[in-house]
Amino acid sequence: MQESLTKSLFLITPELIATITSLVALIGAMLMKKSRGNEAFYIGIIGMIGSIAATAILYNRLTLDTCFYNMIAIDPFSLFFRFLAYTSIIYVLLMAFSSREIKDTKGKWEFVAILSGFGVGMSMMASSMNLIMIYLSMELLSVMSYLLVSYAKGERRSKEAGLKYIIYGSIASGFMLYGMSLLYGISHSLDLRNILVLFMNYHYPHIIVYVATLFVLAGFGFKIAMVPMHMWAPDVYEGAPTPITALLAVASKAAGFAVVLRFFYTAFISTVSLTQYYVNVSPIKWLTFSSF
Repeated sequence: MQESLTKSLFLITPELIATITSLVALIGAMLMKKSRGNEAFYIGIIGMIGSIAATAILYNRLTLDTCFYNMIAIDPFSLFFRFLAYTSIIYVLLMAFSSREIKDTKGKWEFVAILSGFGVGMSMMASSMNLIMIYLSMELLSVMSYLLVSYAKGERRSKEAGLKYIIYGSIASGFMLYGMSLLYGISHSLDLRNILVLFMNYHYPHIIVYVATLFVLAGFGFKIAMVPMHMWAPDVYEGAPTPITALLAVASKAAGFAVVLRFFYTAFISTVSLTQYYVNVSPIKWLTFSSF
């Protein structure tokens, strides 16, 4: 049990580093109220570089494993999106140095803490192999997004964008959770691979599976701004600070596509043997989705 916990903690080292960075930023917000807050950007960049380095170490020691009772997968697909997540946060922090919308506001320490949490949510979305983990990681990413969009407190557009984003996100989250509950009721499992096995070995009324999948897709569609769940995008992109708009338009959508691929490939399409597929894993295969 202890060895399993130690192994699981090692496999999520990038997320632990990003979480520690977020906690350090929150502590800095309490202890350094009189500072201009530029130190927070440096701490955030250092923390994200640490997460990227930890991800590189995991790739060099890649053994295709899962952790925390098969809830999180460690494979080239998840590692690629971890790199993307933490690299995106670094770019946003660099943009924040010259962004008047962020530079001229208070709460830079909180800004870095929220961004670090955003990175954790994004990386966990691409690694989740369990319906509960998918939901929790998407909620973490969504909550961080709501806060970042409404970060410019003095701007009326930012407040309006944050409110609309929360309303749309809450509705989409409810649809997705209901669809996941239907899938759990059908398959009696939260693990995506177990759902695949049960669907292959037993026959279910197609209409129930279609309805459940449609509800889940509503939640995913909100995250990737897929029609008709895209109506939040214009107002949010216009009202959010420019670095956050860039983050939502690229990194957030990448995380959404990652979880869509992971969910549908693993639970509905994957029939390829893992041993046969992963032969001589190379960096080229990072861009090729695979199910673990």
